[in-house]
Amino acid sequence: MSLYRNFSSKGALVAAWLEDRNAFFWRRWDKAEASRAGDPRGRLEAVLDMVAATASHAKWRGCPFLNTGTEFPEPDHPARTVILTHKRAVRERLQALAAAAGARDPDLLAQQLQLLIDGAYAIGQSLGPGGPAKTVASAGRALIATQVEEGG
Repeated sequence: MSLYRNFSSKGALVAAWLEDRNAFFWRRWDKAEASRAGDPRGRLEAVLDMVAATASHAKWRGCPFLNTGTEFPEPDHPARTVILTHKRAVRERLQALAAAAGARDPDLLAQQLQLLIDGAYAIGQSLGPGGPAKTVASAGRALIATQVEEGG
């Protein structure tokens, strides 16, 4: 009964849970970035290292945003707003990091890295620690190298 007192619907409960996952995600992201604070390219690489560690962890069960989006595809579901806000924020942060690192086309690099990240999150759930999710950081570094001059 307390669930119904605190949430107007199942959709509202799911959206609140995603908001919690969102806050947790950004705390991890910020910690990764802070580990390489004085190095713009290094901050981008640290985020990829965090993703690799997450997506190849033995207990990883997939991205809560991707999983929830699959379960609730309706565009007007309350969770969709949280999902879209999160995914757009990821791209914006990646773009800002790419620009700070000196990428020739920060938007393109951000899109490519986001595709790699979501791919790692999806395959990590399926193939686990021994699968290709652990290679997301090295794949991302290869993309970064095509866009950023050495020392950038």
